[in-house]
Amino acid sequence: LTKKARAPRDATKRKTKTKKDENAMAIMIKYSALLLLVAQMVGLVLLMRYSRTNQPEDQPLYLASTAVFVMEVMKLLICCAVIAYQSNGRLLAELNTHILQSPMEIAKLSIPSFLYTVQNNLLYLALTNLDAATYQVCYQLKILTTALFSAILLQVITCW
Repeated sequence: LTKKARAPRDATKRKTKTKKDENAMAIMIKYSALLLLVAQMVGLVLLMRYSRTNQPEDQPLYLASTAVFVMEVMKLLICCAVIAYQSNGRLLAELNTHILQSPMEIAKLSIPSFLYTVQNNLLYLALTNLDAATYQVCYQLKILTTALFSAILLQVITCW
């Protein structure tokens, strides 16, 4: 009788502890992802700036479009590895479902993708011609302009 009375309480405690563990793990993953994204962005900007400004005089600069292409190929390979892992090795089936079977979705994504490619090429141009402080101010200005245009397009009035 005593064991039967304790069983539901123990199960409830285990469920609560499991949920707390899951929440702690989710928070840890979020902050880890944020930290990795910050490190990636800082590292990218520093390496881009260094590689564009510290060239010997007799060597020409590398093509920014080639660097953007290589960066995107690396992202594609990483994403494919993650999809393969999450789908238990069914990468081709997932790609078929979400790419080949959804041409309208791909068409909708092509415009932002093109603009993103142009933006990355312009980042290389900016890093080549601007000092670091001016570059950072201009680069961070995109957050303000995005918020402003979003408010205008969505017709949202905010009181600051």
